[in-house]
Amino acid sequence: MRHEAPLVAEPWADLTEAVEGARIVAIGVARNGKVYAAAGFTNEAPFAERHGCRFARSRFDVPATYHLIAWDGGEVRRVIVRDELVVSYVQPTRQGVLLVGARCVLGRSGPERNAVEYDHTGTVVRRFTLGDGIEDVRTGSDGSVWVSYFDEGVFGNRGWGEGTEPIGADGCVRFDVDGARTWSFSPTEAGTEMIVDCYAMNVASNDEAWLCFYTGFPIVRVARRGCAVWEPGVRGVQALAIDHDRALLVGDYERPDVTRVVHLGDRGRAKVEAPRPLVTPDGAPLIGRPVGIAGTLYVVRGTEVFCVMNW
Repeated sequence: MRHEAPLVAEPWADLTEAVEGARIVAIGVARNGKVYAAAGFTNEAPFAERHGCRFARSRFDVPATYHLIAWDGGEVRRVIVRDELVVSYVQPTRQGVLLVGARCVLGRSGPERNAVEYDHTGTVVRRFTLGDGIEDVRTGSDGSVWVSYFDEGVFGNRGWGEGTEPIGADGCVRFDVDGARTWSFSPTEAGTEMIVDCYAMNVASNDEAWLCFYTGFPIVRVARRGCAVWEPGVRGVQALAIDHDRALLVGDYERPDVTRVVHLGDRGRAKVEAPRPLVTPDGAPLIGRPVGIAGTLYVVRGTEVFCVMNW
């Protein structure tokens, strides 16, 4: 297989000193490039051991101490909170930050509230439920919360699906600022198969999102004017960035550090360029958690964030 020149990701943010020795549990990047992080102090494991298997927990027995960090061009703001939530995602809001746990138990008394918004002073603004099996979370400047789900969130677990349809049954859902559902993906309207596991989501604006999901991994644009679909034939995509009529796909089932530019033509035509490895400035493979935000690709590796703006 022919490879083009590597795609170089430049350093964007380093939160090593900002976290002060705490364990980073979540990093999120805003559309303006600001970086948000939640770093936790707790003696409890985020997993429970049962019958030789590990299960991700949704809550701690004793509230963990979280340092909520906002990084803007090297300037750091911090607020400290205590919460039982096992945090998986952090996103900016108009009043502060939103913390979300990937797991959510539906018990006899109702569902856990696995989303909490804190203002800039560390005061709780609201708590609400986004469901179980969360793959990714993005917030909009209008207060919207876009959530994608993996298979357990779609088909049910942790009490969901046993008489109560999972919140994530449609694979991708948009909520308002109070956690009320305002939209969900419809394969009938999009003309695709259902979302079994939403591997990649890019919320390019308040009115436009891009998805790539299992099993066929189509590229789907969701907008007010309707949906558009392309079939690039690349399986295992982990993230996508969008620049007008081009998409940058990151990862496949064999290599997490490979990228491909896809030209999005009329009537669903997709032309895929030769794969290019994603590397750091010194040429080392860059393997981390890729995040596409509009036309920019960010890669989170430990306490570092790298960025690709030109591709």
